[in-house]
Amino acid sequence: MSHGTALPEQNSLDNSFTAPLTQEEVMAAQAEITANSKDKKEKTPIIPVPANAPSCSFALPEIGKPSVLYPYHNAVGQLLGYIARFDTINPETSEPKKIILPVCFCELSNGKRGWRSVGMPKPRPLYNLLEITARADTPILVAEGEKAAEAGKLLFPDYISTTPMHGAKSPQHTDWSPVKGRTVIITTDYDEAGGGFGDAVHNLCIAAGAVRVLHLPAEELGKFQWVEGKPVRREGAVPQGYDIADLLADSWTARDTATIMSLVNLPLPYIRQDQLQILQKSLGGAFRLTPRGVEYAKEVKDRDGNTSTEWHWFCSYLAITHQTRDPQGHNWGCILELVDNDGVRKEYVMPMALLAGDGVPYREELLSRGLKLAPKANNVLHSYITVANPKARAICTLKPGWNNGNFVLPNRVYGTTSRERIVLQQDVPQTILKQQGTLAEWQQNIGTLCAGNSRLMLAISTALCGPLLHLLGEENFGLHFAGGSSVGKTTALIVAASFYGIAMGSWRTTDNAAESLARQANDTVLLLDELSQVDAHAADAMSYMLGNGTSKARARRDGAARTVDRFRLVFLSSGETGLAAKMMEGGKTAKAGQSVRFIEIAADAGAGYGLFDTIHDFPDSNRLAIALKANAHTYTGAAADAYLQALSADPAAVVERIIAARKAWAIEHISADSDGQVLRVGQKFALIAAAGELGIALGLLPWPPESAANACARIFRDWVATRGGTQAYELTEAERRLRLLIAQHGSSRFETPWGCHSNDSNPSVMDARVLNRAGFKRLNGNDEWEYYILPAVFEKEVIAGLPEKSVKAYLAECKLLAKGGAGKFSVSVKVPGHKSMRLYHVPAGVLDMENDHAHS
Repeated sequence: MSHGTALPEQNSLDNSFTAPLTQEEVMAAQAEITANSKDKKEKTPIIPVPANAPSCSFALPEIGKPSVLYPYHNAVGQLLGYIARFDTINPETSEPKKIILPVCFCELSNGKRGWRSVGMPKPRPLYNLLEITARADTPILVAEGEKAAEAGKLLFPDYISTTPMHGAKSPQHTDWSPVKGRTVIITTDYDEAGGGFGDAVHNLCIAAGAVRVLHLPAEELGKFQWVEGKPVRREGAVPQGYDIADLLADSWTARDTATIMSLVNLPLPYIRQDQLQILQKSLGGAFRLTPRGVEYAKEVKDRDGNTSTEWHWFCSYLAITHQTRDPQGHNWGCILELVDNDGVRKEYVMPMALLAGDGVPYREELLSRGLKLAPKANNVLHSYITVANPKARAICTLKPGWNNGNFVLPNRVYGTTSRERIVLQQDVPQTILKQQGTLAEWQQNIGTLCAGNSRLMLAISTALCGPLLHLLGEENFGLHFAGGSSVGKTTALIVAASFYGIAMGSWRTTDNAAESLARQANDTVLLLDELSQVDAHAADAMSYMLGNGTSKARARRDGAARTVDRFRLVFLSSGETGLAAKMMEGGKTAKAGQSVRFIEIAADAGAGYGLFDTIHDFPDSNRLAIALKANAHTYTGAAADAYLQALSADPAAVVERIIAARKAWAIEHISADSDGQVLRVGQKFALIAAAGELGIALGLLPWPPESAANACARIFRDWVATRGGTQAYELTEAERRLRLLIAQHGSSRFETPWGCHSNDSNPSVMDARVLNRAGFKRLNGNDEWEYYILPAVFEKEVIAGLPEKSVKAYLAECKLLAKGGAGKFSVSVKVPGHKSMRLYHVPAGVLDMENDHAHS
C-alpha cells in the first residue's frame, strides 16, 4: 500500500506535497516532540556513524521499539542513519497505522551521544546506495518507500531496488547523481500520490543524467492473480494504494513477476501524467495516446444497430509535442517524440512538406529510430500526424550554428536568448559534439601532447575560429596541410576532430554530399582528408564552394530557382599536394582568391619528426601519432562543449577580446607594405592566434600563454617565405611557374639548334628529337644554359590567368626575363634552321637564382 506517514517537508515539485498535515502526521510529529522534548534543538547528527557507536536503541514512548529499521549507507558502505517504521493502532479508529521517522546518531547538548529522531542532512543518499555503486551496469528500480524497495529486492532480482528517503514526501532532497548513465525503472503506487511521486522522480533522474527512465505501474501487475500456478485476471478493480509490496503479500515470486511483465510488455516508457493530458487534448477524439502506443477510434454497430467505439493500436508511443516554423513563419514542421524498444526517448523534427508525398521519407526516419508500426497502418499514421494540433511552438532553423544569439546543435542549444525552444528542422545527423570523456581527460591525453607542436596547435586554434566567423562577420577560410604520405599530416585533423567530437570527412564526395557536409558543419569546422583522391575539376569546384559559403544554384520542379544554401565555416584539409598543383593536373590554374581562402601549410615542421616539433616522452613520432589517434577516439567533444558554453554566455565580450588580440598580433607580425593578399592571409593567422589564446584563457587548451600566438607567427613566416615574399600572388605564381617549367622540362622540351657545346659552331650537332617543344636553349660562354620560350607556351604555361604586363615587368625586375628593344619583354632571335622569331629569353642561372633574390 502507500508508504505511510513521514514528517512533512516543503516540496517544490508538486503543490500537493505541501497540503495541510493529516491527523496521522500530527500524531507522528507529537510523538517525536514527546520523545525528544529536552534536547530537540540540541542534537547534531554525526555523519557517518562512528564505528564505536552503540546499536540503535531508539524507541517511542507508549509505542516502544520500531517494527523495522531501514539502514542508509554512503557509497563506500559507511552507516549514515536509519528510517524507523513503527506499526501501531490508531486509538481513535482502532485501525492499523504506521509512523515513519528518521533516526541518526547525534551529538547532544549535555556532551553525550545517542540515537535520536532527527532528519539526515541534505542531500540524502538513496537506499541501497552501496549496491547501486557496486553493480554499475544493472538497472535501478525506484520504489516509493523502504518496504516496497525491500519487496523489490525479492521480486525483481535483475534490478537494484532503491527509494529516496521519506518516499513521496521529498524526493528532491535526495542525491540522484548515482543514476547518471543508468537505466531507471520507476514503480509507482496505484494512487494520486504515487503518480506525483513517479513524475517527480522522473524529472530528477532525467536531470541527473539517466540514459532512460521507464515505468512499472504496480496496478498493471495487480490486474493479475495466480490461481493454481496460472495467471488469471483479477475480478474487480485493483485496490487503491496498491504497490509491489502487496505482490509479496499475495505470495508472488520473482518468477511470477517476470512472467506477467513478459506477458503485458512491461516496463513501459515513462510518460508524465500532465504531459500525457496535454498531448491528448491536441488530438481531438479520433486518436488516443497511451504509454503503450497510439490508438485510433473505430465506430462499430452491433446486431441491434447500437453504435460503440473500439480502439485499435497502430503504432508504438509517438507524440506530436510541438509545431515548428522559422522566424519568418515559413518551413512549418513538427517535433515527433518516440520511445524505442530499449526505452530510449528520441525526437524527429519533421518538415510538414513531407506530408505532400507518399510519406515514405518520414516513415523511414521514424522506423529507423525504433518506431513500431502495424501492418497497413501507413494512412492512419499520416492522418494522425496531420490532425495533431499541439499548442507548444518551437523556432526552427535549417542548419546548426548561431541563431538569434543561440548556438544550435542537433542535441543541444547553447544560450538563453530565445523564449521559445529552438530546433533543427531537418534530418541533420549528430556529426558534432559527440561527447565522450571529460574536459580534464581531453586536456591530459590530447591537449598536453599538442603543446610545443606548432602544426597541432595551429589546427586546434583554427577549429576554434568556426563559431567566431559569424560573431566577427568574417568570410570562410581553410588550411591545407600538404606533405608526403609518411609525414603524419592527418594527425593535425584528428586532434581538431577530437576538440569538437566530429568525424573526419573526405575530398572524395559528390557535389550534393559536399554541400550537405558543409551545411552540417555550419559555424564550426569541416575536416577533409586526402586531396589526392579527387580530380582537379572537383577540387576546384569544392574549394570555391567552401570559400564562398554557398551551394550550387538549382531549379525547382516548376522552374523557379531554389533558395541557395549559405554556410559559414572553417575547414582543415590534408593531401600530398596542394590545391594549385592539383588543379594543374587538370590543366587548370588556381586563382589568387583561392590562395587566400585555401591557405597551404607545409605539414613537415622541419624538426626531423615529420608533423611534430617535439615528441615529448615518446620513443618516436610514429608512437606519438598512434597515441593521439587512439586518445582522440576515447576523449572527444568535451572541450567544444565548454567552449560553446563560454561563447554563448557573453558573445559581445568574446568579440571585444578577439578584436583586441587580433589587432595586436597583426601589428607585430604583418608587414604594413605587404601585398593585399598577404595582408588578408595575415589577418586569418591573426584570427587563429586570437582564437587559440582565447582557448588558453578560458582554461580549455593546456598550453602556456602566448604559445598559440607564437605558433601562428612561426608558420605565417614560413608561409610568406614559401610563396616567395610579400608580393602579390600573381607575381610570385608566375615566378614559380617559370622555374617549374625550366626545372621539369629544361632537358626534354627545349631544342638545342646551336649545338651542345659553347664553342660548337656546327648547327648540325643536335639533341634527340624534341616532342611538345617549349622553346630552345643554348650554352653561353660560361657553359650555362640560356632558354628561349615560345610565346604560345609562355602565355599558356607561365602567365595564363595572371595580369600580363605586371607579371612580365616583375620577371624582368627579378632578371628572370631579358628585355628586348623598345620596351618589349620578348627578344628577336635568329634560330638555326628557322626564320627570325620573337622569343622570351630566360638568362642563365634561373634555377640558381631561386634563393638569391632580395624579395625572398
